[in-house]
Amino acid sequence: MPEMMHIALVSAVSDRMADLREQIEAGGDMRVTVFAAHAPGLSGDEAERIDLAVCFDGETAAVLRGLGYRGPVLLPGVEAPEGDGMTGFALPFRIAALLARIRVLITAYRAQDETYVTIGPYRLRRSLKVLEDERGDRIKLTEKETEILLFMHRSMGALITREALLAEVWGYAEGVTTHTVETHIYRLRQKIEAGQVFVTEAGGYRLMVGEGAAR
Repeated sequence: MPEMMHIALVSAVSDRMADLREQIEAGGDMRVTVFAAHAPGLSGDEAERIDLAVCFDGETAAVLRGLGYRGPVLLPGVEAPEGDGMTGFALPFRIAALLARIRVLITAYRAQDETYVTIGPYRLRRSLKVLEDERGDRIKLTEKETEILLFMHRSMGALITREALLAEVWGYAEGVTTHTVETHIYRLRQKIEAGQVFVTEAGGYRLMVGEGAAR
């Protein structure tokens, strides 16, 4: 099942963003969060959970970089500066063309070896499917284990049920049950210090974030 893409829309005209958000999310493979320009209010953890930012002015893009966002930035109607992962996009645009461009940029970004998200005391390098600790030692993961950790990362500490993991990672494939989820979680626990990454609670699993998480 394709990994969900998380898009940030950053604009000073928030009422216009509602329609654009609805159009982007209509395809079913993208989720959109709208932020106010010049003061997006992103924490470092939230910045990591964004796959691509759509900004309608260059100053806002610079603000995002200052908050720690490392991913691609799409700038409709703005002449993009050279480098730094910023790409201009002509106005007016068709939504189909915008979505195609977003997918291309995210796919290219995720394929970079240096792309990672922070999972407890580890860096999860999604393209390599490895967890890397502070010493640089690496733990090889399967594709499903990688998808499980990425879904937990996007949850920002919310309780994730086995049924939700099943739907997100396996897509209710025929013959797959929550026992499959439990088996993969068990194998993942054998590879990592799970208590520093996630905990098992009644009904599901929760990623360790904030003060309770090792960084």
